[in-house]
Amino acid sequence: MPGLALDQPIGSMTIGDLKDMMREVVREERRQGYYIDGEGRLVFLSEGGYADYLEKQVGKLPSEVRAYFIDEQGYRAFYSDWTPIPEYARELSEARREIATGKSHAFEDVIEELCLGRPMYKVIIANSAKERLDDVPRATGDNMARIISWLADNTDDITHERLKGYRECNLYCEHYRVPYLLDRMNKMITIEDISKHDEVYIRL
Repeated sequence: MPGLALDQPIGSMTIGDLKDMMREVVREERRQGYYIDGEGRLVFLSEGGYADYLEKQVGKLPSEVRAYFIDEQGYRAFYSDWTPIPEYARELSEARREIATGKSHAFEDVIEELCLGRPMYKVIIANSAKERLDDVPRATGDNMARIISWLADNTDDITHERLKGYRECNLYCEHYRVPYLLDRMNKMITIEDISKHDEVYIRL
């Protein structure tokens, strides 16, 4: 089949016009700070651009918008439909302070106890989270450990659900939420707390 000439018309457009139009689309995407991934979702290169876009999607929850952002560490993330109640936001802040002062536990002991092997990311757990883990039913605790182990093995390959206005991401296990912090440079996940979903979160 002979090649197409750039001046061959497509309706009222030439192939050259079409190529110029596609280049302009790409340039516009770069100016706007986003691109479209292989699944047709908008990928914003900053959290601010993503947040601005969500503000314009009136009446839609974040999960209903086909978009996510690349955070400052290079992780893919999108906002949760839920936000902590004020009392719980203060507890998360306190957990961060505890972690910063070294008050945390290695999670590897739990993983090794369940014979799950060593994960790709190191996982540490805050004192408050360890105390609450001791209080959940044993079967739930075992399941939670397996989910956290899966997270540690797949951190770089998944899109994380992040709380709007917070650094924390969220993991689900049965009726519980597990807020966690990511540290790509040190290949580390920090579990801040373990709490029942309906006690500490409200829908946006």
